[in-house]
Amino acid sequence: MNKHQVGTQAARQLRTTERKIDEAIAEAMMLGHQMVLGRSEAGFAAAVGQDALTSLIGGLELLSHARGAVIKTHDNLLSVAEQQGVRWSFDGPTESKPDDRIRKPTGVAPDVVTLSVAA
Repeated sequence: MNKHQVGTQAARQLRTTERKIDEAIAEAMMLGHQMVLGRSEAGFAAAVGQDALTSLIGGLELLSHARGAVIKTHDNLLSVAEQQGVRWSFDGPTESKPDDRIRKPTGVAPDVVTLSVAA
């Protein structure tokens, strides 16, 4: 296998990895949605299931970090391909890439803003 074929295989696997992480995040968010609505619809107190919800949100944060790491890997592999003269291609349409002026995801949640209500 030549370097261009290896590059194409790596690019395909990278896209698959990115898609699977996004799907995991979406599934976890749907679970959280169901947990919150289900608690309310069942008439349970707000405290019911709080520990489970907190655990799920912690898992979402980990998935966000993993997503950021894979995006960084994508950028790093692109640099390697350029440095090594590796050409790669997909069989179908590709996604658009963000402009460098757009803030890239880091996998780290932004600072939390605390709101208070004036009495």
